[in-house]
Amino acid sequence: RFFANLSRSINEVIWALLFVSAVGLGPMPGILALGVHTSGVLIKLFSEGIETAQQEPIDALIATGAGFIKVICYAVIPQITPFFVSMTLYRLESDVRSATILGFTGAGGIGIYLFDKLRSYENHDVTTILIIIVITVAIIDRISAAIRTRYT
Repeated sequence: RFFANLSRSINEVIWALLFVSAVGLGPMPGILALGVHTSGVLIKLFSEGIETAQQEPIDALIATGAGFIKVICYAVIPQITPFFVSMTLYRLESDVRSATILGFTGAGGIGIYLFDKLRSYENHDVTTILIIIVITVAIIDRISAAIRTRYT
């Protein structure tokens, strides 16, 4: 819990700045920053999701003599899978958007190109990059929606 609280309480941009100073410029600091922050958020969300699993199916399986593994496989996992899938896909969408901002810190990605074009006042290129980002997020959103409907 300490790791989860620490990693999610510090913003991705701060993590990126810390990792840039530790490993240098490039995509690695961005990957590390998003990975550390997202893992903390998902640990918190997943632990809350597990805690909200309904007790009745668990009790019913225990009453039939099912072991721990069977209770987890047949009573807990089916309840929490839709929530886990939904939260994981949401964080993926969020991380794609955050990756653009991390580029402004020198942590790699399309944000570096966007930052350079903004500084150079190359507005046509800025518009193109922004359109690419919007299309990417829209595609991920469509794929996420299809996956969510399959698991919910």
